[in-house]
Amino acid sequence: MAKIYTKCDEIPLCKFIEVYNGNLEALVVSGKVSNDELRDTASYLMQEYASIIGNNNLSFEIGKKNSIINSNIKLTLLDAAANLINMGSYKNASDILEYVGIKMADDHSKETIDKTLDAINSNRSYIEMRLTLERNKERQKQNLPVKPIDFTRERMIVGTHFKMYIDPLKYTAAEYGNMVKMMLDELKEVKSYGKRN
Repeated sequence: MAKIYTKCDEIPLCKFIEVYNGNLEALVVSGKVSNDELRDTASYLMQEYASIIGNNNLSFEIGKKNSIINSNIKLTLLDAAANLINMGSYKNASDILEYVGIKMADDHSKETIDKTLDAINSNRSYIEMRLTLERNKERQKQNLPVKPIDFTRERMIVGTHFKMYIDPLKYTAAEYGNMVKMMLDELKEVKSYGKRN
């Protein structure tokens, strides 16, 4: 029986950071889990974390991350289907292609196979173009090739604020998220207090 991290108060911060950066396998404690379950669990964890820290911008980033993860999964499925077609395993290829919205004809003539491979290549090119545009947009927006959240830097800031070392192996994502929220609330309170005086 497979076991995975499903809640922010279970997953170590170091594993959560890996998941945030796209390594969904970091969710797995033991056993084998489907990509769909990993993707759904990762999405739930990101939403839970966003609600803990109360950050709407993070929710937007999470939506973008999910879109990128879905695109990468589609590319993997398209590649797998193309390989299966080239090996003559048409039934398996057809089953995989259904997941990405490509209907493979029942007759397996050269013309039909070529049409299917063209559809695969066309879809792959479109997805790769969208991913490239998204990456370029992010780089232009940030003017640097950095990730939306630099957890190491953020962890150092939070640790300095609370005058403690935050070990990503010992803290859970929920514990860390609550510390971020407390720090942000304290800073907001200090800022609004300063405005009143």
